[in-house]
Amino acid sequence: MGILLALAGPWLAPFFVNASDPNAAAVIKLSTAILWIASAYQVFDGLYTGSALCLRGAGDAKAPAIAAAFLSWLGFVPLAHMLFFRPGEGWGNFFPQFGFGAEGGWFAAVIYTCLLGVLVFWRWRSGAWRRIEVI
Repeated sequence: MGILLALAGPWLAPFFVNASDPNAAAVIKLSTAILWIASAYQVFDGLYTGSALCLRGAGDAKAPAIAAAFLSWLGFVPLAHMLFFRPGEGWGNFFPQFGFGAEGGWFAAVIYTCLLGVLVFWRWRSGAWRRIEVI
């Protein structure tokens, strides 16, 4: 579905933009690019969601929660900061800043979701959930 949405982006985006806006063409171009990045995000989000729900159903709710919290604060937030802001624009100068804007923020979300999906899927495949006693 994500690929279909991304393919339809150039035809769908103009419905959400005021044609008289002088930035309309730039907004349509950016939204079309972001739809492609978001389609990759959907794949890994599905991997995470499916694996996390399987683990939770098996009684292992702690592992997906810890993985999400850990990767959110120590992975996604710094990575999004680095990829979104240009040098000197961010919250601080302790991270490099590459200035990719909205596309950079979405790439950070894809990387985060990919790592989270693979990590939680690995937890499911490890079978560690079989040792949990559900009361």
